[in-house]
Amino acid sequence: MISGVDQPYQSVSFLSYRRFLYLKLSSALVLICLAAYLTHEPIAGHIGSTWLGYTLGGVSAGLVLFLLWFGIQKRRYGQGTPLSGWLSGHVYLGGALVIVATLHSGFELGPNLHSLTWLLMVMTAVSGVIGVIIYCRYPTLLSARRRGLTDAEILMQVDALDRQCEVLGATLGNNIEDALSQSRSEASSMRAGRRLSVRAKDAPLTHAARLLVERWCDDRNDHERGRELHALLVRKETLLCDLCHQRHLVALMRTWLYFHVPLSVGLLVAMAGHVFLVFFYW
Repeated sequence: MISGVDQPYQSVSFLSYRRFLYLKLSSALVLICLAAYLTHEPIAGHIGSTWLGYTLGGVSAGLVLFLLWFGIQKRRYGQGTPLSGWLSGHVYLGGALVIVATLHSGFELGPNLHSLTWLLMVMTAVSGVIGVIIYCRYPTLLSARRRGLTDAEILMQVDALDRQCEVLGATLGNNIEDALSQSRSEASSMRAGRRLSVRAKDAPLTHAARLLVERWCDDRNDHERGRELHALLVRKETLLCDLCHQRHLVALMRTWLYFHVPLSVGLLVAMAGHVFLVFFYW
């Protein structure tokens, strides 16, 4: 039930927050519930309507509400507990919830709302595991791609390179100027949010570089200016490729939320229905 991709979770590793505080708390909770489940022997068997079943159900409901609260707490970043602490508790207590809620069910599952609630909980937890993998892996890749630069700073560098290329291109003929004009459209596409096709054979930057090589072969006098312009084009292409890849990573991280958040909301609704049925019809 992790929510959001914009905050710096990685400043302190959320998995090892305060020496695995939430892992220890979650493990203790699971051991206590498991010990109670194994030592308690109700006449009707382990079902949700025994005193232990209600207790485990109450604990499970409390855990669900805590996990959903993370989505609200995330938007209050900087107030109270560090966000890495909330995320650590979210991950480990989410794992504990699966075990506690399963004990609450007494392993009795069937085609009913109660089992649907359990299934949504498991699906939400599985999507949460995927989220942990994404949050551990992709922010590192994103930081490496950015080299400490924001999108706006990268585009500012691209603009500066375009101006330098324009000055040099004016001395190398109309063909080069036309190719450079095409290459400038790539930066405009990135500003508009469109992806750069970095592998396309006829990409404007590749076309411009090819014309430069042909020009060098025909006119050795322009070799130095051509080599300088080629270096600027390569630098520009590198920046645009980095920007394209980092936007792809951010989009991937956001796409995960489109699965995790609806599952979390569905779990909350199903849990409310489950509690209503238990207390008003059983």
